[in-house]
Amino acid sequence: ASLDEMRRVFGVKVGDVLSRSELRAGVQSLLASGQIEDAVVTLEPIADGVALLLKAEVASRVRMLRVVGAQPPG
Repeated sequence: ASLDEMRRVFGVKVGDVLSRSELRAGVQSLLASGQIEDAVVTLEPIADGVALLLKAEVASRVRMLRVVGAQPPG
């Protein structure tokens, strides 16, 4: 998942007024995308608002599958 794609799916933009429901919806959207397995949002005060920090764990993908053992019938 690219950062731009994660930002788009999360849906909260710089300058938006935040609410718990918007943050919850953003996390749920990321999880529903299948690209993220876990996400944690924290807010840190800055001079003119808050910085939204998103810690996301990218979903694991199977890259190779090897089956060993019995030979197919034939």
